[in-house]
Amino acid sequence: MLLDRDLCLRMAEGPALDELGWSTGTVHGRPLEELVAGEPGRTLVAHCRAALEGEARSFEFPLDGRTHFVEAVPVIGFDEGISGVLAVSLDVTDRQQAEEDLRTSERDFRLLTENATDFVSRQDREARLVYASPSSRSLFGFTPDELAGRSGFDFVHPDDLEHVRQTYREVLRTPGGFRRSASACATRTEATCGPRRAVVASPTTQES
Repeated sequence: MLLDRDLCLRMAEGPALDELGWSTGTVHGRPLEELVAGEPGRTLVAHCRAALEGEARSFEFPLDGRTHFVEAVPVIGFDEGISGVLAVSLDVTDRQQAEEDLRTSERDFRLLTENATDFVSRQDREARLVYASPSSRSLFGFTPDELAGRSGFDFVHPDDLEHVRQTYREVLRTPGGFRRSASACATRTEATCGPRRAVVASPTTQES
């Protein structure tokens, strides 16, 4: 939206108008503090007044249960003075909720894996380990830090390697599915022929 030096609306476009129940005709020429009442309005006006003084502002702005990211910048007129404020708003509510859901999911994942007796790992498309649960120490003799960045295939018995590689390729081609396999896994004390272990693999939707 474009505001003049009195912070009256001179132009407004975009989907936010519909969300707020505004139309260009009904808001044109009206003061910003009249359009957005209460504390949210006072906050918005304060940022826009700062922009009138030449200070660009970026801030989050809650309105009607939604969160908007707003950038307010001074508009330079033909006389090279500040003639108004241009404020651009982006509704970031859904993005913030998705980020919070992801943080919650990652927190729950770590709570589960870090207290599990089974070994849980996350690998990239090349099978490099990007996460290994603490049980790696008791099961294989390696700490998670020692496993980080190494290929999961390094710990598979040579007799099982091709089968495990094929299973891994099938997992990558099957979003939402999983595969069961078994392999003798190397440990620190048994470099090539540790005990045979069942493996369950499932693809993730986000690479780390």
